[in-house]
Amino acid sequence: MSSSSSTAIVGSSSNPPSLPANHHDEGEFYSIFIDLFPPRPVFDAEEYASDRLRILASNLLARSAAIEAEVRSSTAAVEKSLESLSVQTRVHKSRGKGLDLKNRFWRRFRT
Repeated sequence: MSSSSSTAIVGSSSNPPSLPANHHDEGEFYSIFIDLFPPRPVFDAEEYASDRLRILASNLLARSAAIEAEVRSSTAAVEKSLESLSVQTRVHKSRGKGLDLKNRFWRRFRT
């Protein structure tokens, strides 16, 4: 009996059992597990559709701005060409060659 009195009870409240060094409590295990495998968010179709529409709208705005810039530059180039042609026509007519060419063409058929 003397041997039983010298042995301490392992689970007594005055002397809690010591845990081994490699032991992890549930909370620590759960936090490690969550870090490794985060929970997947619930799929929200409405939010997804809203995000897609927002992205498509911004892409359309960007594309329309690019098209508008192309149209402006093309319009400017055409206006410049028309101005150049207008100046050339005025110079050509001022020399009287425009009328001479027309008269020469009709003279061929008159004679």
